[in-house]
Amino acid sequence: MKYIFDFDRTLFDTDRLYAQLDQDKVDTRTLGPETWTTYQAKDFLFSDSVAYLQSLPTHSVYILTAYGNQTLEYQKAKVEQPPITQLVETILYVESVKATKVQELFAATESEVVFVDDLLEHCMAVKKVL
Repeated sequence: MKYIFDFDRTLFDTDRLYAQLDQDKVDTRTLGPETWTTYQAKDFLFSDSVAYLQSLPTHSVYILTAYGNQTLEYQKAKVEQPPITQLVETILYVESVKATKVQELFAATESEVVFVDDLLEHCMAVKKVL
């Protein structure tokens, strides 16, 4: 079995991050990779994220994250931090469309694929391609 997780709002509490940035008076329109020299992603993971990822075989866990209106460098600086990097096989980045990447990687696999995302439209698009 392969597990593919979205990052923001699935494993990572994006709303809590933005609340903290607002409290710290950080202009969120100018976020860049340097943000992650001040903040640590592990501090904003949902409370059960690490325990759940630890319960899965590392070689079967993928993160597929869209960077959307942020830069790829910002998203990499956020996601590629411990403990996430120790708990997953691969971290994949897309600008917006996740279903195409999932199809590329897993359509030919004989393993079952579990895709977890906070947005229903991403889940439905992935279901169509597998």
